[in-house]
Amino acid sequence: MRIPGIVSCALLLSFWIATPRVAHGASSSPLRDCELGVIYALNADSAAAESVFMSVLSRSPGNPCAYNNLGNLHLQKGRVQVALRLYHLAEQGDSTDAGIVLNEATAELMQHNDEAAAERAAVGVRMAGGPSQAASLLGLTYYGPPSSKEAGPTYLSKEEIEALLRETAGRVPTDSTRAQTSAPKKDKKGGIPVWRRAGPRANDGTPQIALTYWKR
Repeated sequence: MRIPGIVSCALLLSFWIATPRVAHGASSSPLRDCELGVIYALNADSAAAESVFMSVLSRSPGNPCAYNNLGNLHLQKGRVQVALRLYHLAEQGDSTDAGIVLNEATAELMQHNDEAAAERAAVGVRMAGGPSQAASLLGLTYYGPPSSKEAGPTYLSKEEIEALLRETAGRVPTDSTRAQTSAPKKDKKGGIPVWRRAGPRANDGTPQIALTYWKR
């Protein structure tokens, strides 16, 4: 039985509309595609996110956004060394982005390189302009002592940096097992700041991957 031409066209059109597509390619900008990839990643579609970021690199070699965000995907899968190499490549493309440095610090901590992690975190905090700004890049809220504009930004002690890093790294899986929850936090009176997930979804089971810094 032959299908009339108009019916055939209608069926093809409905199939085209219903078929999922990744809206990126040569006609779109790397910046827009990076944003699209982050949306996929935060919605737990890592395959689509990786496809977008790889497409960005094919059209914009050395793109720091794509390298950083690919690093996040590998970090989430426990491929810490791969993630760290990708963060290094991202930093080569954008040496002014504090978030990339903080991601490096998290990866170093996950490899138990505590000294390197603390050093990179200290650099990242300074680049961000202080602990509040650094925490915000990682999706956290800093509840340490307030600083006045006259006094300049407050920087962190080694203990405070480790608290920041462990709050972040504790939500990302390691190679063999999922990382443990973050170390116990002292309250404000104890001297070590309290770090909490930022925003109204702080305790609603937001995907762990959201804790890394996503470059847009």
